[in-house]
Amino acid sequence: MYILIIDILGKDFNSEKIKKYLIENFFIEEERYFSIKIAGNRIEIYLVDKQLIDSILEKIMRLKLSGDEFYIDNKKIPIKEINIKKIESSKLKDKIEIIIKAPIIFKIGSNFLKEFSVFIFFSWILRKYNKVIKEKEILTKENIEKIKILDEKIGKKEICLSNDYKVNGFIGNFTMDISELEVSKKELVKKIIDFAIINKIGYKIDKGFGKILAK
Repeated sequence: MYILIIDILGKDFNSEKIKKYLIENFFIEEERYFSIKIAGNRIEIYLVDKQLIDSILEKIMRLKLSGDEFYIDNKKIPIKEINIKKIESSKLKDKIEIIIKAPIIFKIGSNFLKEFSVFIFFSWILRKYNKVIKEKEILTKENIEKIKILDEKIGKKEICLSNDYKVNGFIGNFTMDISELEVSKKELVKKIIDFAIINKIGYKIDKGFGKILAK
């Protein structure tokens, strides 16, 4: 996992407009999932794909070398410093505890799931991961069937989406036992979970839902 850190000069910038600018000018050629955090004078772009972060960095550096800057609503946003930070994955373990910190909502078609499903949980992550990250190594159905679920403690939380329309959100924790997988598949599972931690899972993630942690 990598973080592209951009420190800018000035203050009182609209974070949503900065995000929109970055997406339109640096991500439009790469239809990939990512997370952008803006706090004060710092922009942090979280990505799993090193090639994409290098591509973004190259575009920003070209902008700097040409003497240009970011302009949002005709307001100049000068760049002070750019850094890349690599976040090392935790030690590979046979058991990974998944903690759902903000309720996960699953919507398939026009239907909202009323019961939690670990299969849907993992399939959701895997579908997004495969769309974004072009891995040579893949998880097969046989691999997934070797993953055992232990100590599942998932509860329901009623979520009001609009007016009186309520759906089930799921919160709690469970443990994945991946001991039967070969090492390369274990490493892939870990990458996929790291991806889910950055990007969240399920419906309405832009509203803060679907946040998970792993340990």
